[in-house]
Amino acid sequence: MRLFLLPVACLLLGHLAIANVIPMDVYLNSVKNNDLFLKSIQANRSRLEFKKDLKSPDSAWILSITDQYGISSDNDSDTHRFTGQLSKTIPSTGTELTLQYNDNKLADREEQVKTVQLEQSLLKNAFGYQGRLVYEDLNEEDRRIYLQLVEDYEDYLAERIKNYLAYLSSYEDLKLAKKQLNEARSLFKEINERRKKSIARKVDVDRSLAEVLDFQNSVIEAEMNFSSAEIKLSEGLGEIQLAKVKTFEVPFYSRPIQETNDSSSLANSSRVVQLKESELKSSQIAIDLNENDLWPELKFLVGLSEDESSRFGTAVNRRESFFGLSFEYKFDDSIKRAELAQSEFSNRKRSLELNALKDQVQKQIRDSRGRVEKQKERLEIYKKQVEVLSRLYSEEQRRFRRGRVDLETLIEVKNRLSRARTHLISQKVEVAKVIVDYKALTDSLVEKL
Repeated sequence: MRLFLLPVACLLLGHLAIANVIPMDVYLNSVKNNDLFLKSIQANRSRLEFKKDLKSPDSAWILSITDQYGISSDNDSDTHRFTGQLSKTIPSTGTELTLQYNDNKLADREEQVKTVQLEQSLLKNAFGYQGRLVYEDLNEEDRRIYLQLVEDYEDYLAERIKNYLAYLSSYEDLKLAKKQLNEARSLFKEINERRKKSIARKVDVDRSLAEVLDFQNSVIEAEMNFSSAEIKLSEGLGEIQLAKVKTFEVPFYSRPIQETNDSSSLANSSRVVQLKESELKSSQIAIDLNENDLWPELKFLVGLSEDESSRFGTAVNRRESFFGLSFEYKFDDSIKRAELAQSEFSNRKRSLELNALKDQVQKQIRDSRGRVEKQKERLEIYKKQVEVLSRLYSEEQRRFRRGRVDLETLIEVKNRLSRARTHLISQKVEVAKVIVDYKALTDSLVEKL
């Protein structure tokens, strides 16, 4: 079985330069091929091939044979009775076919009777009406199982992608921490040189050294976080090889999140709504079946029999065609009427639930789309903030070297830039996460199984 997903890479916005990390396509292929949860989904998918047969009306040929011997205690006239019957029901047409052969040797007669009979339901199960309803209900059940499997797979894949995004975030945090540590060391080295020339004070050296120690702790913490994220990423997947490349770019959703802004049409076509619509359809089928069970049974009979017997010394050799009707009606079937009332109540309840679900999903889609747009706005703000603070920090460095600002002011600007860079990384990942949520909500993360 093949699993089809939308290429996540082509859905992402912006770029993160990644070195020596697990590529997203390698990761997703490892999830698809090795993850035990997804393997269970694959196994459940294969069950659909025979699940319908387990619940379908029986249409097999049935062979019945009875062979009976009798021993008389009064005389030597033993008896033998043999009956063979082959029958079949065709649910799609409401037809019953019976082939029967009787061979009896009794004390006063010998009988050989062959019969072919066809019964066709004309009212209660008119031309397979019930059988077609049952097949239709089985198709709906099969469809619900499939839709639920796709939904489960999409939800699980979304969580796995978020784990991957957390992994990338921890890696970028580690790179940033190392970069900031190098910047702090450069500043410490510069302050030391200025101290030797009696330009900087001892307190300035201590301040710059404290910055170095802080960022050393930040690097250690980032390394531990990255290691934990890498372990979590590979849970249930076995060994994943690292990509030996200098850079590997993972884009962060560049295409529009949805071509249409009509949240109503998106909600109506969503899988959770389709599942509820299928349940509503099955409840209507249950009403039809229960109503049909209250009808009388009327069948048309037609057949052919051949009798080659000897009774009381008289030979009989007769062929006969026959036809007729059979009628059966059960008065005041309270159980069936109760089942009908129950199915009608269930149908009304599911109809209300469907309308409520459509409204709920529609609101969720609008809310999710709004979160995506707001998070994108915040991303642009953080980008601009990093850009402005980078210029400001460069300018403050020049002013510090000229003695126009003190070290404390320079470090304050530097820390603001560090925080802005950290926020930018987190915001890039947050944008990707909310878009993954939106894609999962609108069933566009996974196309089909």
